[in-house]
Amino acid sequence: MNRPSTNTAVTAEHPHRDVLEAALMYLMTRYTQKPCPGLARGIMHHLQMLLAHPDLADSPVDRSAYESLLNDWGLIAFEHNCPVHAAGAAGQSMH
Repeated sequence: MNRPSTNTAVTAEHPHRDVLEAALMYLMTRYTQKPCPGLARGIMHHLQMLLAHPDLADSPVDRSAYESLLNDWGLIAFEHNCPVHAAGAAGQSMH
């Protein structure tokens, strides 16, 4: 009986770290071109997946950077959902 290697099991649960990082950079670039709440949430999701990735377990500097980015993007996503921000944007579009 063939047992799957542990590396295969990790890959099935977690995409390769470099793939996650490339997708994250793509989403951040897209957000700069056209900010929207869906992209902000997607960025947060990718940051959460990176923080859960086993490759980051022994990388405190990378973990700290991704945690800081997650906090920043959480604020950005919150601003998109803020009624005051949305009302201000709606008022501007009417003029």
